[in-house]
Amino acid sequence: MIRSILDRLDFERRHRVLDIGCGDGSLLCQIAFVSSRVGTVLTGEERNRLIAIPHLAGIQFYAASFDDLTNVPGKFERIIVNNCLPLARTLTNARRALENIVDLTAPGGKIWLGELQAKRLKRLQYTSKSKAIRRAYRQHGLRFAAALLRHIIRHRRRSELFIEPRQRVWCIKPEDVPALAADYGLKVSGIWSCEDMTGDDFYALQERYSVLLTKE
Repeated sequence: MIRSILDRLDFERRHRVLDIGCGDGSLLCQIAFVSSRVGTVLTGEERNRLIAIPHLAGIQFYAASFDDLTNVPGKFERIIVNNCLPLARTLTNARRALENIVDLTAPGGKIWLGELQAKRLKRLQYTSKSKAIRRAYRQHGLRFAAALLRHIIRHRRRSELFIEPRQRVWCIKPEDVPALAADYGLKVSGIWSCEDMTGDDFYALQERYSVLLTKE
């Protein structure tokens, strides 16, 4: 996913770059040549932890949520918001977050909204039992993966379906993005399926996609 974002955002040396919800700073590490690199995390504790990591020296970190960025200074030519905006849960919250993001975007700047969801899902279907077990282990740990394996053994006919609780997320269909973007003076520069970008067919079932917007 990081490689796909880097390929589409055409970073330049003069750019100030903001990664909202930057995780471990992996993406920002890949663009050390730009003018300024800024990342946000949710808590002060996480910010302090990242600041102490030697290879992240040169990156500024702030504690801020994606819908409250008032303590992040300046304007940015490139802003990345990957796998965060669906957590807004409602259109009202998503609009407030988008307004804050646009305020931080320099004229002509670009915004990457990654892993938007076109629908809510109660049930995730996998192409193989082994893939479901591996993902369960990565996301929930050994005990959960072992419980899933026992479920598969007991219910062979239904074991292709892996049940997860319904997520409370904000969803928007790709065809509705241009109208929403226009409300904030944004133009859609591209829309990509996350499956096409990563080769992971798990994204196809979730109907996740990513959008590149340009501030006019």
